[in-house]
Amino acid sequence: MAESKVYRCDKPCPIGKHCFIVKLADSLEMPITVLQKCPAKKGEDIEITIK
Repeated sequence: MAESKVYRCDKPCPIGKHCFIVKLADSLEMPITVLQKCPAKKGEDIEITIK
């Protein structure tokens, strides 16, 4: 079984969270940008680049 990789938000958070973004079977080979609902910004979408 391959090692899984969990990606969490790495943006500074005013409420002290490290939100879950995605869990993948393998690490990403190239960076991707995702939209994530941010609880600190009342559910607004924020852009997060994961690599």
